[in-house]
Amino acid sequence: DWFQPWPEQALYSVGCKFLEAIEDLGGDAVRAQLQTFMPELAGSTNAMATTFKQMEGRFVYTTPKSYLELLKLYSELLARKRAENDTASLRLQNGIKKLEETTAVVDVLKESIAGDVADAEEKKATSDKIAKVCAAEKEVVEMETENANIEEKKVTKIAADVKEKKESAEADLAQAEPAVEAAMAALDTLDVKDLQMCKTMSKPPPGVDDVFNACLVLLASYDPAVPVQKSGKVKDKDRTWDCAKKVFLKDPKVFLDNLKSFKTGFEEGKVPAVNFKEVRMYLAMEHFKPDIIAGKNSAAGGLCNWCINIVIYYDVVSMVEPKKKLVRDSIAQLDAAQNQLADVKAKVKALEEKLQQLMIELNEANAIKAAAEATVEKGMTKLGLAERLINALSSENARWNQSVKDLGVARDLLVGDTLLSAAFISYIGPFTKQYRTKLLDEEWLPRLLTPKKGVPVPMSKSANPLSALTNDSEVALWQTCKLPADPVSTENGSIVERSTRWPLLIDPQLQGVAWVKAQNSKDPQKMLRVARLGTKQLLPTLKECLVGGLPMLVENMGEQIEASIMPAVQRAKMKRGGRFFLKLGEDEIEYHDEFRMFLQTKLSNPHYPPEI
Repeated sequence: DWFQPWPEQALYSVGCKFLEAIEDLGGDAVRAQLQTFMPELAGSTNAMATTFKQMEGRFVYTTPKSYLELLKLYSELLARKRAENDTASLRLQNGIKKLEETTAVVDVLKESIAGDVADAEEKKATSDKIAKVCAAEKEVVEMETENANIEEKKVTKIAADVKEKKESAEADLAQAEPAVEAAMAALDTLDVKDLQMCKTMSKPPPGVDDVFNACLVLLASYDPAVPVQKSGKVKDKDRTWDCAKKVFLKDPKVFLDNLKSFKTGFEEGKVPAVNFKEVRMYLAMEHFKPDIIAGKNSAAGGLCNWCINIVIYYDVVSMVEPKKKLVRDSIAQLDAAQNQLADVKAKVKALEEKLQQLMIELNEANAIKAAAEATVEKGMTKLGLAERLINALSSENARWNQSVKDLGVARDLLVGDTLLSAAFISYIGPFTKQYRTKLLDEEWLPRLLTPKKGVPVPMSKSANPLSALTNDSEVALWQTCKLPADPVSTENGSIVERSTRWPLLIDPQLQGVAWVKAQNSKDPQKMLRVARLGTKQLLPTLKECLVGGLPMLVENMGEQIEASIMPAVQRAKMKRGGRFFLKLGEDEIEYHDEFRMFLQTKLSNPHYPPEI
């Protein structure tokens, strides 16, 4: 029975059972103290509730369900705070370890740099000696080379003539590049989907078949799929739309690849000249123009553009061929002159080889010297940075070590600190500030810190239930969302945010509901839904929030709550196949883990039954 009072022995037994699952509570004596304190928590709260009713006329109920949720919350809160403490401690320990490792590395680095400096000086002396020998040999080679330069000038004149002719031929050939670029750009406008759409046409628009027939002619003997006769030409009967579809559109990707590689194939002699002769009948057609064909089919327009420009490229290349022959003849003349020059240069070849070998040795020596100097410079830079880091963090080392010790002490005190916070959330919410203070300072803290029997529970000397629930930065964010800045509002905000039960806000001044609305409207994907009891939108809104994991506010409540939403208020979940469901009337609604519910009333002194 979760809503009728349990005897103290039952509370004690249940508390012992829950505490058995929590490890390291500070020893058996502390665990025994906690086991006896748990039932007393409920008893002291009930006593204060009686006083509260007599003095203020307000009703406060504690039920076994509240007690069970206290035990669960304590276990979860203690585990979370211990994990946070362990993470912070580990981070500091890693920092201390890195600092110690850096100090050891610096000592090794100093020894290494001293050896590198001596090595660099030795390599510098070797490099300077080789440089002197190279300078002397270079003078001899320069004197003998002057004689060869006279003959080289004659060769240079011939080479200039060859270069001029070659550049003229290359300039003519460059005129064909725009045509090639235009052809390739035309291919870039095509894609496989465009060609696949052409495949669906049983009869193409006029002119489109001519474009594909032109492609058949150009790709004859280059694309194995194109049917040709012995002469290498495509038969007239094969220059049809059906043949083009069968050859090209069976695999449009292969077709595109063949078009893109066609220029290279032509340059390598893989495309017969007859193809360019045969295609001209199509290029001469009045409608064989890219803009006209593109108006009928975009893919055919691109192919038309390619055909025209690839033929232009062929014509220019054919025109340049005589000039290229002239260049070849001139190069032969140049070769003869260069052979004559080679005989002259043979006289200085031995000296040049000797000088070259010396220069290689000099370059190697200089490279070794530069590498040694760079190693020293890099080491000095690294040493300087490491020493700066060590000097800067030397004071931090002591502080970090002390912080690790402090965190270890604080971890032991979490047993009592989180218990106080869990009790605060579970029991203290309905009371005003005066009664909250009495419960904390006159009942719970004395019982934990100075018990009449047994050992005290480890906890901070200035224990504050909010220290384990929130921090200053989070409170500041709440206050930017319209939460008042007074201590009671901060306590209430902590209870709302950390409670495992749905919070019920007694809010006649509407301060709490303003904060809830602002706090839960930051995420456009998780906007707060608001509903009221007795309205048609209540159940549809509740179902939407349950399924979507959205926050929901039931505002302006009276003292009666509709039975239809009680399963949601009490979180009466059912588990099926790894998922949770909630029964609302005749419907079973899937329960999302992120669903949250807020209840609010403007009544200043409402009276709700214990189950609420």
